[in-house]
Amino acid sequence: MDESPALQELLALLPTGSVAAYRGLGTPIGSIIHSGSTEPLPVYSVTKLFIAAGVLRAMDAGALDLGDQLAARLPGAPTGCSIREVLHHTAGLGNYTADAGYLRAVTEQPGEPWDLERIAEASAPGTRGIFEYSNTGFWFLGAMLEEVSGMALAQFLHREVFEPANMMDTRYPDLETSLTPTGYSTLWAGPAGAAFSTPADLLRFQQFILGTEAFWLSPLTDKATAEFFTPVPAPAPAPWRVPSYGTGVMMDPALGIWGHGGSGPGYRSAVFACFGPGAAAAIICPGAGSFEAEEALAMLLGRRGKRVLRFDPDYGMEWPFRGEQEVLEIHPRDLGLSDGLTLRIRAWMDDWDTNYHYERGWIDEPTRAASRAERLGILDALRAEAGEYLEITDGVFFD
Repeated sequence: MDESPALQELLALLPTGSVAAYRGLGTPIGSIIHSGSTEPLPVYSVTKLFIAAGVLRAMDAGALDLGDQLAARLPGAPTGCSIREVLHHTAGLGNYTADAGYLRAVTEQPGEPWDLERIAEASAPGTRGIFEYSNTGFWFLGAMLEEVSGMALAQFLHREVFEPANMMDTRYPDLETSLTPTGYSTLWAGPAGAAFSTPADLLRFQQFILGTEAFWLSPLTDKATAEFFTPVPAPAPAPWRVPSYGTGVMMDPALGIWGHGGSGPGYRSAVFACFGPGAAAAIICPGAGSFEAEEALAMLLGRRGKRVLRFDPDYGMEWPFRGEQEVLEIHPRDLGLSDGLTLRIRAWMDDWDTNYHYERGWIDEPTRAASRAERLGILDALRAEAGEYLEITDGVFFD
């Protein structure tokens, strides 16, 4: 048993029968600490991370674009919404989990799950353009992946996500392997929540999506990674501070974490990681009781107070941000900044890199003055947009 205080704190939170995995800040490659059984268990809506990664892999392969209409890639699907909107839960596709017929069928026939057609019929319509959590949307994404790949969803996810991530204990099940000890089939949740995994595999997924291990490259292009972490506002209660939802992923730039939770008959699960090279944890717990897996990991991993951000560009940096005690630069996606402000910062950084030399200085006085004015404007915009959770300081000395 590892004596890490953070791991011990995590284990102390968990109900009896839980399993957990933890990876600390700066932990060597492959050093994931697992506590409890290694048997794959249902992770329910954590499955959405895998579906999102599969969609992004298909985008990188040229099979689709997130701006495509869903119906253009899946004949018979609802019209008028893009794949990106479905991933963000803003497509207005509704949900089925409160439908009386669905709930009755789950109770009376727990081992006989419905197909997409019946799920869609049971789904109450939603409102396009605002965040409304939609399990139905991820059923359509799963069917779309089968359509564009020509494979069963289980085969596609194994090839594109689980195998390259070394998630050897994770599966998208068939009917026989979907049954829990009570006879409930997780395929009632379909592509929105049917997968089985272990806490250690969930942390391997996090490492895989970021490409943080030295012996493999990120599975995603820069474009896909940017899409993964591009957020829309998403309401959530405390301890969430600035909750948002990316491409199948829950995020909070104030807490500095990203991941997903899941719950269903018999089990609750969650996996969250700190942005950057930070700690990560995953848990799967018995479903009975009031324990909230997402809340527990948010409180364990989430940052307290404001995060200090230094505007401090240097040669070789892509972005002009560092933390108070951090040497490495910080990406805007880790800060929850808007696309417009991110593009403005990108333009300033490119101009600085072109027109300033550490020995010769600026190419001329007007360029220096214009750069300084824009930098101060960006700092004001940063404070207006993210001052609630960022303490922003100016580390520039060259003007």
